[in-house]
Amino acid sequence: MQAVPKTDEARGREGVFIPAGTRLRDVEEMLIHETLRYTGGNKTKAASLLGISLRNLRRKLNK
Repeated sequence: MQAVPKTDEARGREGVFIPAGTRLRDVEEMLIHETLRYTGGNKTKAASLLGISLRNLRRKLNK
């Protein structure tokens, strides 16, 4: 998974605090849900921002 690009939309937004010891799968889930919140639930846009395919995003959401 790639980092969310620094676009004009993302500039000025605060980062996400991830406590030490947090499992990678939990970090991924938090990032996906935060990105979906940011895009107003638009999965296509969220997948693009995350650098993954829409199919891969859907697969991750169904886990």
